[in-house]
Amino acid sequence: MQAHPQQQPKKRSRILVVDRQPSVRDLLRERLSRLGFKVVEAPSVEIALVKISSIPFELIISEIKMVGQSGIDLLKKVKEMKIGAEVIIMTSTPSLESSLKATRLGAYDYLVKPFEDLEYLEIVVARALAQNALKLENQALLGQLSQQNEEMTQGSERAADIMLETTRFYKIETCILKSKNKEELVKYLEQGVKLLSKGKPGIIWFYRHKQGTLEAYKTIELGDIPLPPISFFHLANISENEAALWLSNEDYKATLNQSLEVIRPKTQLSQPMIYQNKWYGLITILNRRPEEWAIHEKNSLTHMCLLAATKLSGFDAASKTPQTSTHEKEASKPNHQQIKVHDTITPLLNFDYFLEYIKLEVARSRRYRHIFTLLMLTFKPSTDPEKNPFFRTFIQEWGESLAQQIRTTDFATRKRNKFYIVLPETDLVGSKKIIQSLQHQIGISNQSEQNSNGPWQGIIGSVEYPKDGDTPEVLVTNLKKRLQNKS
Repeated sequence: MQAHPQQQPKKRSRILVVDRQPSVRDLLRERLSRLGFKVVEAPSVEIALVKISSIPFELIISEIKMVGQSGIDLLKKVKEMKIGAEVIIMTSTPSLESSLKATRLGAYDYLVKPFEDLEYLEIVVARALAQNALKLENQALLGQLSQQNEEMTQGSERAADIMLETTRFYKIETCILKSKNKEELVKYLEQGVKLLSKGKPGIIWFYRHKQGTLEAYKTIELGDIPLPPISFFHLANISENEAALWLSNEDYKATLNQSLEVIRPKTQLSQPMIYQNKWYGLITILNRRPEEWAIHEKNSLTHMCLLAATKLSGFDAASKTPQTSTHEKEASKPNHQQIKVHDTITPLLNFDYFLEYIKLEVARSRRYRHIFTLLMLTFKPSTDPEKNPFFRTFIQEWGESLAQQIRTTDFATRKRNKFYIVLPETDLVGSKKIIQSLQHQIGISNQSEQNSNGPWQGIIGSVEYPKDGDTPEVLVTNLKKRLQNKS
C-alpha cells in the first residue's frame, strides 16, 4: 500500500523496530521501508538502547516481552532520556493490565500481533510520526506561533481521520461485494449509512417494479416511526430503462419529499441504486446539511449505491428460474440478468461476475488512489474440467484450497483451467507471499497426482494497477503476455 500524501512526514523519518523474532522485524522493515522510512532493527532492549544513544529516532516500535529487559523497561528509559521519540508497544499476548500500563507510561499506541490488518498498522505509524513532528515543531515555535500550531494540529488530525474513514468505508464496500444474500448486503449497507450519516437518520429503500412502489426496507436512527411505501404508479407501466431514465432526472424527489413529511426532516440527500439501466432502490440520509458533506463522503455514497445495485443484480440473476414461453425467454436476455454470482465447480466467483467486479475495483482504486495486484494461475496442459472428471476433481479441490488461502478482502474466480485473483491494497512485492504459497501448493498437488490423471503444471503471473495498466483489459492483456513468456 502507498501512503497518502498527507501522511508522509516532511523528512525521511527513522524508525527503530525492537523484537526478538527476525520474522517480525523483517515484516515491519519491508513494509515501512516501502513507505519511505529509514528502518533500524534491534533484537533486544540492550542493543536498542545502544542505538538510541547514537542515532536519533522519531518512532520506536517494541515488543513488550523480550529476553532480558522488557518493552516496558525500554518505554520508561526513552521517556527518561527525553529524546522526543514516540513509542508503540506490540504484544502477542494482550491483556488489559499491560495495555493500561503502557498507555500510562506514555506509549503512543498498543498493537496486537499477528497483524491481521497491515493497513491499520501503517495508519498508526503515520499518525505517531505526525504527532512527533508536531510536538517538535511546537517546542521550537512555542510562544510565538501557538495559534498556527493549533490549526496545524487540527489539520493533521483531520487529514488522518479522513484517511481512516476512507479505509473503513473501503472495507465496507469490499464486504458489500462479497455478501452472499440480500440480508447480508443490508447489514453492510447499514454500516455504510451509519458511517456517512454521522449519527443522523438514514433509510435503505428497495424498489418493486411490478407494483411501482418504493419500500423502506431498513431505517437507521428513526426509532419506531412507520414509513408507508411510496407509490410511483406510472413506473409500473413503463420499461425498466424508462424508469431508470426518469430517476436519473431526479423526478422522483418531489414524491419522496412529500412522503417524508411524516418525519419532517430538515434536509435529505438520496442516491439511487441503478445498475445497467435498472433501478433497485435508494439510500436516503436525513438532517445532514449540504455544507457538512465532504467530497470523499459524497463519492463514497455514490459508489456504495453502485456496488449494492451490482450485487442485487447478481442476486436477481441467481434466483431466476428457467423460462418456458418464447416471450419470457426474450424478456430474460439482458446481460445483467445472465450473470450468476458463483462458479459452478468451485466456491469462487463466477467469471462473468468477476469481470464486473474488476471494473468496479479499477474505478474504486482510481477514486481512492489505491493500488491492487491481479494474479493468474493457469494449469497446463489445457483441458476442459467439464469433460475430464479427474481434472474436474483437481480444479474443485484447488478452488476450495484457494478460497481458504486468500484474505477476506481478496477476490478469486475460475475460467476453465485458469484462476484469477485480485489482491486489493497490495503491490507486486506484497503479493510474493501468496504466490509462494500457491507455488508450494502446486508442488504438493503434483506429487499427490497419479501419472494417469496428471499432474498438471501450474504457472503463475502477476500485474499491478496502475503501473502495468489502468484498465481491466490492459491488465489482463499484460498478464497473459507475462505468462506466455514464462511458458
